[in-house]
Amino acid sequence: MRWQEPCGSTYVVAPSAFLGDWSSLIGAGTYSYDFRMIEVPTDGSPLPFEVRVSGPGGSLLWTAPQSGQPTDWIHHSIQIDEASWTVTSGSFAATLADVSEVRMRVRLFDNTTPGIKIGFDNVVLTPVPEPTTLIALGIGGLALMRRKRAG
Repeated sequence: MRWQEPCGSTYVVAPSAFLGDWSSLIGAGTYSYDFRMIEVPTDGSPLPFEVRVSGPGGSLLWTAPQSGQPTDWIHHSIQIDEASWTVTSGSFAATLADVSEVRMRVRLFDNTTPGIKIGFDNVVLTPVPEPTTLIALGIGGLALMRRKRAG
């Protein structure tokens, strides 16, 4: 996605594939995306990166500062754990039990002058393999390597 002023939107809203029960991701998942600042405006102060997750059980907020300077692609990976998010209403677990909206801030400067161009790509909600799964994959990979050498 490429976003450019002038535009009346401050956020983009995730499609339905990102909604529903995120409970199984608590402590075992990530929300990630790639970001690129292509062109900055001549005025205005930078606003933080922001992701908002909400549902009947409450609202969560994740923020990170941004430099306000042109960048190459930057990868953000946000853990689905309570330490990574601010609970703005309700509770962490209740919000993730029924996610009805995910929004990402696209207006990253507090100005109204055209001149900002940004890009977002690779927005992904992913479960992270459990440590035992990673160990099993590692052992399996070593066994395959050893078998190939022996053959």
